[in-house]
Amino acid sequence: MDHEHLTWPKVLHVFYRCEEPGRWLLGFALDLIEICDECRAACGDLPELLDDISERVGCHALALLRSRHRAEEAWQDLRDRSPEMLTQTLKRTPATFGMVDLLVDESHQQASIDRNRALLLAEAALEMAQRLPAYPPKAGDDVLGVVEEPLDPPARAEMLALAYGVLGNAYRVQDRDLDAVRTLAHAMDLLEELGEGPFLSHGRARILSFRTSLLMDHRRFSDAMTAIEYASEAAVDVRPVRSTLVADIAIQRSLVLGLAGHHKEAIAPLRALLGSHAESLPPRLLLVVRHTLATHLVSCGQTEAARRLLRQLNGTTGHHARDLDSLRISWLEARILCAEGHHVGALRSFKALQETFLNRDFIHESALLVMEIAGVLLALGRTQETMEHARQALTLFLPLRLSKEMHSALALLAKAAERQSLSHPFIAALLRYAQGGPLPAPLLWN
Repeated sequence: MDHEHLTWPKVLHVFYRCEEPGRWLLGFALDLIEICDECRAACGDLPELLDDISERVGCHALALLRSRHRAEEAWQDLRDRSPEMLTQTLKRTPATFGMVDLLVDESHQQASIDRNRALLLAEAALEMAQRLPAYPPKAGDDVLGVVEEPLDPPARAEMLALAYGVLGNAYRVQDRDLDAVRTLAHAMDLLEELGEGPFLSHGRARILSFRTSLLMDHRRFSDAMTAIEYASEAAVDVRPVRSTLVADIAIQRSLVLGLAGHHKEAIAPLRALLGSHAESLPPRLLLVVRHTLATHLVSCGQTEAARRLLRQLNGTTGHHARDLDSLRISWLEARILCAEGHHVGALRSFKALQETFLNRDFIHESALLVMEIAGVLLALGRTQETMEHARQALTLFLPLRLSKEMHSALALLAKAAERQSLSHPFIAALLRYAQGGPLPAPLLWN
């Protein structure tokens, strides 16, 4: 690095030219930032990045890291704007790969909270990805000496694939199945054209993760497990390590196993994740991991371990949990009560939750609670009430907008209740089916 004033393109240039780049290269730059106002003005955010810069960081990874850092700073002023204002502002915002990357992550997070916002952010990510500049590979040193984000066409294509991937995921949670299939297929096609990702490294893993969710929705569990294994392999090469990506993959592996009824096997990936990445996970993602783990523990009868996690979850509700998350935590607590044999208290909690979900138009969650309530009534030996509950639920939910699987689950529940052939394994299988699992085995409902 010369003795002229630092610029960010010059820093990247040095990393690009070095045969074995790494964090050690920043030593001279950091010294100049301390003593020179102009160098500090141009590269003063480098010290803030040090904790996230790996020992073997290369040119492109460093560029992405700084771009993402700047995007996160800008996002603080954007995140609370109205949907219309946010959309218009993002369209006027210069395209950076850090902001595209951030919008992808934000959309993915919102998919389980606010599906309309998830779609808005995914569409914004794609619009910005299409505006990203790309420089011919032959420009080489000349480009790296003057631009702050040296994207070549393959790198831009990978960003575009990632944006299509999150848009497909947003369509999926909107129940726009054909759009989701088509858009995710396009993202996969872009990846295939690229071969091994030249730039992002986490793009491939993230897109395969989105594909896993779609396959789970289609009840293709074997294909979903294959996709998540490929995603896990791709994530191994991500540098610096993205704990959020590792967590998403662990959660998905656990969910696939749980939907297949393998709750004991579903516990292992989440415990391993908490043992290695708990401190680096954002609060809400940590909440999701603990909640998912506790749910599997209850299904395995490990109520003491589930209660320990519940105490940790309750400690976050006042700070990080959103309204729907708080209701899910209350649902988990009712499940633990039921597993502990406190059926009257569990029944009271389940009914109150169902009423709350109905009042807030969370129809799917309210319908799932039909199975929970039926299980408690069965445990209490209230046969006639179980039958009436199942009939009323079918009448209430049949006209509402629910999946055909949910309607089938409610119909099977009502039929079994009328025949007085309900069993706890059957109700558990119906609950898994309504949540995306396989149809209960005929042996359970004949």
